[in-house]
Amino acid sequence: AANSTNKGARFHSDNNDFFMDFQADATQTWTLRDYDGSGGIHTRFTFDFVNGNFTATGDLIAQDDLTVADDASIGGDLTVTGNLTVSGTTTTISTANLNVEDAIIMLQAEQTGASATDMGIIMERGSTGDNAAIIWDEGLDTFVMGTTTETGADTDVTVSAGNLTVGTLTTT
Repeated sequence: AANSTNKGARFHSDNNDFFMDFQADATQTWTLRDYDGSGGIHTRFTFDFVNGNFTATGDLIAQDDLTVADDASIGGDLTVTGNLTVSGTTTTISTANLNVEDAIIMLQAEQTGASATDMGIIMERGSTGDNAAIIWDEGLDTFVMGTTTETGADTDVTVSAGNLTVGTLTTT
């Protein structure tokens, strides 16, 4: 029976082996639960109307576009079977190893007109010493390898030339 603190609806299969409750309680939280006929109760999702939180347990399948207007957090794995487009100014990947299938990595791909920005790779060395760097110095119009105190956030990177060990060096 419904009362002032717990209102909802129950849907069930024709042979009553599956029930689904959609309830609202005094905290203005809606909960969808199903009963599997063997006594198991499974909470599938909750929606907190006061705080705007949506929680899904199990698979959440969107048959069409899914839009999230604010931050989203995935607690487990996320698999994208199509293309992934990230539209923002910063993309952070925190991973132990990064494997890239492409043979060529293009930096500053959207650059049009003259560039005033150095570009390259800076390797964080922690407390060991200054960061290691392989940089195209736009102002000097040359590559520089060595160490720097700067980070990937810098656009004009000063590099102290470092040592390079090679087996054979061929120049033209």
